[in-house]
Amino acid sequence: MRVDNYASTDEQAERMKEACRQRITESGCTLVDGVLIDTAREITGGQDTSMPDPSDRKHTAVYQLSFRSL
Repeated sequence: MRVDNYASTDEQAERMKEACRQRITESGCTLVDGVLIDTAREITGGQDTSMPDPSDRKHTAVYQLSFRSL
């Protein structure tokens, strides 16, 4: 899954990206509505991407999750 974090500054985008990374990578071995998330790992770290509007910033990360229905 790809997660894009948009913010007004690089620092804000980085903080949001890190909060998402922690939440996603710590979701392994979690049961959610009858679905078990077996593993969750980060594939690519945050990538700073310039936006058409120079006042906007975007950080992108890609994750891989393995899950199954119980």
